[in-house]
Amino acid sequence: MSRRFSLGAVVLFTTFNAHAIPFTVLDARTMGMGGTGVSSAPLSAIIPYNPALLSAYPYRDEDYISVTPRFGFYLGDEDEVIKNVDDFKPEDKVDELDGLFQEVNDLSTQLTDVIENGANGNLGITDAVANISGVVASVNSSDFSTVAAQDITTLQTAAAALDPDTPTSSLAVYIETSNEVNGVAGTNGKLELKLNEFVDFLQDDISNSRIGGGAAGGFAIVVPSKKFAMGISIDANVIGGGTITIEQQDTNLLRDYIAGGTTFVSTSLDVNQDAATLGGSTTNFVAELAAFQQATTDGDAAAAAQAETNATTALASMLDCTTTGGTCDVQSSVDAVSNYNFTGSNSGEVIFQNGEVSNTEPELTSTIHLFGAVVTDMALGLSREWNISGRNISIGIAPKLQRVDVFDIIFQIDGEDQNGQELDFDDIEVADYHKEYVAPNLDIGAAYRFGFNERWTTGLSLKNLMGGSYDSAEGKEVTINPMARTGISYYNRDYFLKPKFAVDLDLTSNEPTGFEDGTQFFALGGEIDLFRTIQLRAGYRTNLSSSNKEVVTAGLGLSPAFVHINVAAFANPGNYQKEFGGAFDLGIEF
Repeated sequence: MSRRFSLGAVVLFTTFNAHAIPFTVLDARTMGMGGTGVSSAPLSAIIPYNPALLSAYPYRDEDYISVTPRFGFYLGDEDEVIKNVDDFKPEDKVDELDGLFQEVNDLSTQLTDVIENGANGNLGITDAVANISGVVASVNSSDFSTVAAQDITTLQTAAAALDPDTPTSSLAVYIETSNEVNGVAGTNGKLELKLNEFVDFLQDDISNSRIGGGAAGGFAIVVPSKKFAMGISIDANVIGGGTITIEQQDTNLLRDYIAGGTTFVSTSLDVNQDAATLGGSTTNFVAELAAFQQATTDGDAAAAAQAETNATTALASMLDCTTTGGTCDVQSSVDAVSNYNFTGSNSGEVIFQNGEVSNTEPELTSTIHLFGAVVTDMALGLSREWNISGRNISIGIAPKLQRVDVFDIIFQIDGEDQNGQELDFDDIEVADYHKEYVAPNLDIGAAYRFGFNERWTTGLSLKNLMGGSYDSAEGKEVTINPMARTGISYYNRDYFLKPKFAVDLDLTSNEPTGFEDGTQFFALGGEIDLFRTIQLRAGYRTNLSSSNKEVVTAGLGLSPAFVHINVAAFANPGNYQKEFGGAFDLGIEF
């Protein structure tokens, strides 16, 4: 039965959701300060944040180069899918459901076996009914004295098999087993409760829920200078994931298993009363025959007449229970269990076949949409400080070649992709779901340092001014729109702690790339430098485009000699699973 509930298993690893590329860089130093950087970015992230800072950087001198590789990641569980999955434990629930279906299968097999073969040396229920039916057909109701001793023995043996009060009889074993089936698959049974619980989980906690993730890596070589600064930056941003859509047809299928189970239970319970009635009537008939014969022998006409009347009543009941269409038609009740078939009215799937849970694999229509993109920027940053109206303002540009790789796969939970091909993730042909684009783009920026010892800096950055729109293999459009951000920062490099404080604000609401919310960040952060060796950072960022999307950040830097090692992390303060991430970079300055 595990294939039926593969949708429960895939929930654990395929409910990922693509995220837009927000105006940020997964750099450890800027991440530690809340993601600020338009006026305060370190050399490792200057070009993607604001190329103008190349000539407005508070450097030690004008003769050094910074080489910095970096890496970062993030994950945002907006709809608390991780928590819901962790609380519900769908893998365990799938195992429980498989176990319950196996239990129903085993019990239905036991019912059929008792019907056909009997229990504890007793006749099977079918044979007992057939033997009684054969005797009933031969009895001359007007002369009970003609009933043969052999027929009476046959009736006694059959009645023993249909005695519900004898624990070892076939009917008693059948009743016990059918009651067990009722506890598992009947109304409010374990199967119904677990299936309803599973359906509610899929519909309420999983379907259309989102969880976002991505990663980025970068490498920069920069030479800062007021007169003419330049640098090369290569940044790759990976966004990916998807969404799982639980179709109504599939939840109907699960509910059809409930209906199939409860109907099977009511069908199996019909045998209990009918067979018990036949067994009781047969026992009474045998007893009244004995009384009739004894009264006849004793010459007691009144007792013989009463026994004859009672035998006639018992015989009528036996006849009703062994006649097709009778109110107590045991054989029809027995056949209904052995031949029980159930096709779901909602899903059209065969649920039970010949008294057992069907082995037919159902056609699941729920889909998983995996979507991802890799945006790689190869940028040349150029900057110079200009005197404009008596103020020294830095202007920077970063022409870049932008490569966009888009991946888009839609497949049904049963494993077929959008082309009707069986999807094998171990041997997937990426080209079937991938499109690649290369186009130019442009970033520009400005920065102005002012105040005592130029401790204040304000910046403005415009990214992806040429924009771009790219279609996936399935026609999903990926757009890279122009973005704007401004910021202001304070940096006192004369004080021994070298305090730094920065605030950034997105001026544009950046549309999502995939299925997620848009972004418009407001961020602030600070840093202190202990002994020019250890940097401690902290910050805060909120998404103005979406509620409850805020994170706190922390970072640590080590700067022995000319080496810079930085790590940072961020998380949602209310629930870290809603959004968290980390970054690392290693810089060398010489």
